[in-house]
Amino acid sequence: MNDNALVSVIIPVYNHAEELVVCLRSLEKQTYKTLEIIIVDDGSTDGLAERLSHETICLSYESVILKMNSGAPVARNEGFKRSHGKLSQAVVRLLPCFTVVN
Repeated sequence: MNDNALVSVIIPVYNHAEELVVCLRSLEKQTYKTLEIIIVDDGSTDGLAERLSHETICLSYESVILKMNSGAPVARNEGFKRSHGKLSQAVVRLLPCFTVVN
């Protein structure tokens, strides 16, 4: 793959604001920087948009908000429709955050 090829990362999310922040922090640390980040909010009710507005995330991303919860396949497809990358990958599952307490 060309070192400058645009890679689209599509993140469909529904009520996983905390996990999305962790995911974006991970993407910030990637060494490959030619990324197009597309967040598809599938009608979240957990304050996702507000949570993102309070975070300092050093990534450029497009946020797409679907008015009602339509399900992961619809959200993923919306992200793919908007992507411009030579390669595209959808985040299949945002895992819950866990804190280890000693």
